Amino acid sequence: MPAGWTINGAANAVKLDDHGHSGNFRLTHQGAETYQVETSQTITGWRTSGYTARLVRSSGGQSAVAVALRCGSEERQVQAPSTWPGYRWLQLVVSNQVTDGECTVRLVSDGNPDTWASFDDIELAPGQATLSILGAIFRV
Repeated sequence: MPAGWTINGAANAVKLDDHGHSGNFRLTHQGAETYQVETSQTITGWRTSGYTARLVRSSGGQSAVAVALRCGSEERQVQAPSTWPGYRWLQLVVSNQVTDGECTVRLVSDGNPDTWASFDDIELAPGQATLSILGAIFRV
């Protein structure tokens, strides 16, 4: 495991795989059986401001895959959709406001057998992400 990361849940479902987004490795949650796992890291010493975390890809078929950012008592998270076909990297964005100098990045998977989610290039960048369109319905 990369230094500073903590595993809660099915530790055997966490591994480092080859072929990361921008480097040699990526963090993957994957299990031969149903699994629930969280990989997290708490970062301290942040000044009061908004921060944003990002980047994931997923096989699909999980009950849930999320990137969460907990700052103080408030947690915000975004669910990851399947990136199949092609398993392209998808930049997910979740923002939160630092109030007490620390935030915890949580990578959460509730997976079915033989499904996976990979995470790479997780960064905390200053600023709050905003969306100009909060939702839409498409009809065919």
